[in-house]
Amino acid sequence: MDVYQGLTSEQELATAFKIFESFALFFSSQDYQVAASQAREELQSLESAELRIAVPGETGAGKSSFINTIRGLRPREKDVAEIGVNETMMKPTPYHCLHYLSVTFYELPDIGSMNYKPEIYLRDLNSSIYDFIIVASEQF
Repeated sequence: MDVYQGLTSEQELATAFKIFESFALFFSSQDYQVAASQAREELQSLESAELRIAVPGETGAGKSSFINTIRGLRPREKDVAEIGVNETMMKPTPYHCLHYLSVTFYELPDIGSMNYKPEIYLRDLNSSIYDFIIVASEQF
């Protein structure tokens, strides 16, 4: 199986090649302490890479509860995502992960609400700015 088979964009492929080439260079070096130091720096840079996760869904599907649970927060704690069965927002709201500072969850406006029709929602979603999209549903 080709290790690059699951990559979907030229940017992802270029990043994978860069990482592979970096590690190949590290371990072809005669000085293993330098190679280990460089590998450690590369791994630290990957750990600090920004990750943006969008959470869209219908009103009452559990978007806020999911985000709060993943972040390790309970209702009424500081910085929780507001929970309610009514529309709580009209634009994406960022919530930073407490344990992984480079990870941000974006609670998106309610799908199909009176104020945000599905055809407009898909147009305005701008999914290209997110690294992952987790869709909340009634079964969530």
